[in-house]
Amino acid sequence: MLPDYLLFVVGLILLLGSADLLVRNAVKLAGYFGRSSMFIGLTVAAFGTSAPELAVGISGLMRGTADVGLGNIVGSNIFNILFVLGLAALIRPVLITRPTIRRDVPILLATCTLFFLFARDGFINTAESLALLLILVGYLIYVSRRPGDLEAVPALESDRLRAPVTGRQLAISLSLTLVSIVLLMVASRWMVAGAVSLAAGFGMSEFVIGLTIVAVGTSLPEIATTLAAIRRHEHELAVGNVLGSCLFNVVAIPATMALLHTSALPVASEAISVDIPVMLLTVVACLPIFVSSHRISRSEGLLFLVYYLVYALLLYFRSSSDSILSNYKTELAIVGFPILITTIVILSIRALGNRPQPNDGDRQ
Repeated sequence: MLPDYLLFVVGLILLLGSADLLVRNAVKLAGYFGRSSMFIGLTVAAFGTSAPELAVGISGLMRGTADVGLGNIVGSNIFNILFVLGLAALIRPVLITRPTIRRDVPILLATCTLFFLFARDGFINTAESLALLLILVGYLIYVSRRPGDLEAVPALESDRLRAPVTGRQLAISLSLTLVSIVLLMVASRWMVAGAVSLAAGFGMSEFVIGLTIVAVGTSLPEIATTLAAIRRHEHELAVGNVLGSCLFNVVAIPATMALLHTSALPVASEAISVDIPVMLLTVVACLPIFVSSHRISRSEGLLFLVYYLVYALLLYFRSSSDSILSNYKTELAIVGFPILITTIVILSIRALGNRPQPNDGDRQ
């Protein structure tokens, strides 16, 4: 067995390499099938990178700790939107297409809202889990047929992919895509195992390890894939990976857990009171930023990162202080209201700042 630090380093190298392999072959598949990068991001890449959340949910269910799996679903979605998109925007402003704003983000908001409505009574029953699965099937059919995803091959790959595609080339790309997804899972597991052992050696508590390393660990494939896509200027693939992963998390994973559970799947009261509403607010907060300029700028990416750090700190204090445990409404206001107010201010400032642009265009 490798030492902890080597396990972490090897896992990190493998993670970065497999993420780049996934992005390159996902773009190839988009070209082969005449699909957009957004379609591949919303489906193949998104569902593949959500495999750790599914594994955590099922293993937690088998161990009798279903709340761990459900908590990981909500926490991963908040992390994906605020941290992953924020970090990507900090590296390079993330471009958002009109179809994403009009269709994909509202669909994600609607599914998260439905998940919240199902969970409000403290349980997700069999009928609700079947409804979630039907939504997933319907969404996949809709995405596969909508005209916006039947578009030209991405510019970076177009010249090379216009040549006739043989069955062997297609089989190789499909195989490498599957292999890259498996390698992402293995690499993230090695990184988490090495980091947990190192952190425990430094005296970190189990809660802090779970809040930081384990929670981030299940989202490492999303981080690596999104950053690799941004580095290759595949913005649609990056955004589609995050949005698709979030949708898969709130639809497929709780439905699978509920169907495997012998009775209705319990939902923790803390999640209903705070975490799921915060997840909804993070999706709502994206809309004004996306609409105002069709991108996430570096300053907005930094804002997303700050909000996630605030949320993580509130989680820590909520677990260690009885006074905060009994004051969920105050916590929700602290996290939620600034997000909404700030995004509204950003939208207003951008609207005023963009007024002269049509005149400049008319002069040209």
